[in-house]
Amino acid sequence: MPASRAGRRPLPAPRAVLTLVLALTLTACSAQGSGPTGTTAAVTTSAGPVTTPPASPTSPIGAAPPASPTSPTASPATTFTAALAPWRLPAPVSRAVALPDGKDLLLLGGLTTSGTSTADVIRVDPATGRSSRTGALVQGVHDAGGAVLGGESVIFGGGAGSVHDAVQRLGSGAGESAVVGRLPHPRADLSVATDSRGVAYLVGGAGGAGPDATILRTSDGKLFRPLADLPRPVRYAATAVSGTELWVFGGSDGSTATSAIQRVNTRTGAVAVVGHFPVFIEQAVAVVLGGTVLILGGLTDGHPSSAIWRLDPATGRVTRAGSLPVAVAMPAAVVAGRTAYLLGGEGTAVMDTVIAVRPGGGAGPQSSG
Repeated sequence: MPASRAGRRPLPAPRAVLTLVLALTLTACSAQGSGPTGTTAAVTTSAGPVTTPPASPTSPIGAAPPASPTSPTASPATTFTAALAPWRLPAPVSRAVALPDGKDLLLLGGLTTSGTSTADVIRVDPATGRSSRTGALVQGVHDAGGAVLGGESVIFGGGAGSVHDAVQRLGSGAGESAVVGRLPHPRADLSVATDSRGVAYLVGGAGGAGPDATILRTSDGKLFRPLADLPRPVRYAATAVSGTELWVFGGSDGSTATSAIQRVNTRTGAVAVVGHFPVFIEQAVAVVLGGTVLILGGLTDGHPSSAIWRLDPATGRVTRAGSLPVAVAMPAAVVAGRTAYLLGGEGTAVMDTVIAVRPGGGAGPQSSG
């Protein structure tokens, strides 16, 4: 939960839409073992062939795991569009939580340019970019986790000078919040992913000297049950649930980033390291968009990244799929309708930009409705 970097990132001039063409038949070199590689490959965009290192998929450790019966053997979405939205956040913010609320987006908490944690709850209409402050958290936090449980927005832990164990829930209409529960231990720098049954999985993070290995699950934000222990405990990981599989991408052990890809069966708790990125990656975000698991941005080898990676769930391998219009770490990510939004984050400074990622080759950000 490091302090924010001071200053403001210069706003990028170009707003060209990057059409990311990802063919299912794309093949690239594999990287065996746990170390990053340095291979490159061409990625096709609307502007023509572009060389974007690194580009190789990675190989799982040992034999490739069999595909889950509930997991797709091929991702249905093969083409994506990533573009800067024509609107910005009302103020730069990073390390916030973003959640869907009908056709709107809620941006909760986060770290400001002054390095302080905000309690603001901002409602954003992605169709117009209009935003308003509609409420406040009981405790201003950043590096928290969030989920929609029972139709209500729930915030887990986070930090603001110290690490918190509070579970905060917003009332209907995203007004004032209330503390409705406590985590078993204080936890910040965590990631949260929710499955189709409305169960949230709290992954990684820390409340003390090292990352917490125990994955917690909850459906109400009050009762928490352990699911499994990560073989590589991490903070600042990217997480996503696809079918019955919880994926944990990268992260840090507190001092060093990892390239590990960890997979957890949400029914049995079976967990394993099944692959590796060709780079060390942390502070990225993961979304499921058009049936495809994408890993976006983050820090790679200590630098903000614009990389987009695509997961093959049958093998645990990732393939470089293109680039975001700007490099960003620690954005708030939310999927609303057919669009994934990356709000704010950190580049050379805390950012107020919004990136929209959609399946297909459309002409730019569109309403989630």
